[in-house]
Amino acid sequence: MTTSSRAPGWLGPLRVPEGSRVRTLQAARWLGNRLGAWPYWLLVGLPIGVFPVLLDYATGWPTGRLLTTLLLTPLLVAAVVEDSLPKAAAAIGAAFLAHSALFIALAAFDPTTLAVAMPQGRDYWLESQQWIITGVSKEYEWQWWLPAHLQTLGAVVVFTYLSLGLATLWQGLYEVDLMNFYVGQLAAHSRWPIQRDGPALR
Repeated sequence: MTTSSRAPGWLGPLRVPEGSRVRTLQAARWLGNRLGAWPYWLLVGLPIGVFPVLLDYATGWPTGRLLTTLLLTPLLVAAVVEDSLPKAAAAIGAAFLAHSALFIALAAFDPTTLAVAMPQGRDYWLESQQWIITGVSKEYEWQWWLPAHLQTLGAVVVFTYLSLGLATLWQGLYEVDLMNFYVGQLAAHSRWPIQRDGPALR
């Protein structure tokens, strides 16, 4: 009696079909070869961060974070195939930097239009504004904070594995945009020596 020496599949007995695995690796190697050195990965990451935000802003459809995730994933797979952390960091870092900078600017200067695509950002700002004014927020009480963060930790571990990171990247962009909306509105409500107050949600 012989035993199989094959390693377990992605989900135990479930395995990615061999043909799909080979084609994915070939496509990832082709993409990596086309992009070349890491500075080019940075240049590709910048529009990936910008255009989905502009799409959300222009249409009011909350599709930008999903689109950003889908556009970044092939780059990250290609970087993994090349075993290149600098290339992965350049692509995702540039995308997140451009995404956040544009989102913060829109939240500061035109929050009403941006809130059509992300009403949760507006709600988060209004809750945070009350915390700034009163110093009271349930999010900073450990009885609420600890269970919520433990739940988030468990979800990240499970869904990162099951989705190969797709769900985590998508949700991560959502969490970042909550803070981006907050930062934009905080800037709009602040008094700057060199400019007037920008549009702000009251």
